[in-house]
This record gives sequence, C-alpha cells and structure tokens, in this order.
Amino acid sequence: MNKFLLVSDQSNYDIKVPKSIKKEFFQLDDTFLLTDLEDGLSMVRKIGKNDSFIYSNEWRYVQNGERIQKKKQITAREYIELLEMRDKSKKQVRKIRQCFIYERQYFMVESFMNVDGSPSILRIETTGEAQKISIPPFVEVLKEVSDAKLYDTITMADLSYKMAEADKAQI
Repeated sequence: MNKFLLVSDQSNYDIKVPKSIKKEFFQLDDTFLLTDLEDGLSMVRKIGKNDSFIYSNEWRYVQNGERIQKKKQITAREYIELLEMRDKSKKQVRKIRQCFIYERQYFMVESFMNVDGSPSILRIETTGEAQKISIPPFVEVLKEVSDAKLYDTITMADLSYKMAEADKAQI
C-alpha cells in the first residue's frame, strides 16, 4: 500500500472529487488494545455511516519474517467488552474515510479528526506487481509517507503525538 500526505482544508475534509465519480464516506474509530504480541498490535475498529456500524477485532504481527494480519467481525457487545482492554497510552483515533475509484484504481482518503495537525492521508491499494500509480489531479499531495512511521495510525494514536511542524505548515 502506498500512502501520501495531502494538502487539505482542515475545516472541510471533503475531497473535491468530480461529480461524475461516486464517492463513499465512512466514520472510523480505531482503538488499540493491550496485547502480549511481541512486535505486534491488536485493535478494535468501529466503521460505518448514518448511525449504522460494523465492528472488527484485528491483529497484526510478524511471524518468520512475514507480516500477518488477521481480522474478524465482532458484535457491538464484544466491541464494548474489548474496549475495556484499551491501551491507555493511546487515544482512540477518529477518522473520516472517503473512498472512490479513479481510472480503475481504488483510493481511500483518511482524515484524522483528533490528531495533531489533522492530517489527511491518501491510501492506494496496489497489487504486488510494479503497478504504475496515478494520483488523481483533484488531490494535492504534499509528499509520500508510505514508509514514514510518523504517519502510521498507531503512532498518531500516541497521547504525545505531534505532527512534523514542516508538514503542518504546508497543509
């Protein structure tokens, strides 16, 4: 997956997608949980729109040098129970996700509502092959952050997280 930090209007997170392109909005809450996974994480996610949500529990870890990601859908009751295990050194991260397809490529823009600097990140799903990435002309990219830990959700969930001042000044 490729990630890009966008120049965005923080007072209005709506990406100006042309009317001819269908766009979907979702609300997300990511909550990181205490875990005994060495070099891994566990989290619960609430995602939906119009007061209708689905809930999932996700684990990510490295095993034998391979990145493993497991996810399962859970009930609202299980979600509430798992929130009791939240990692108190991290805040629940609130995002607005906008999804659209442009030139047969799937794009997600995640705007972080309660994170310093309120960054918006463009995520582009790629197949493992050398796929040419074409950034839509209606989004303004500040820089690529695919390998920047500073823009990983788990890092931005830290209570002491501060966005880089140089980036903040440009968005």
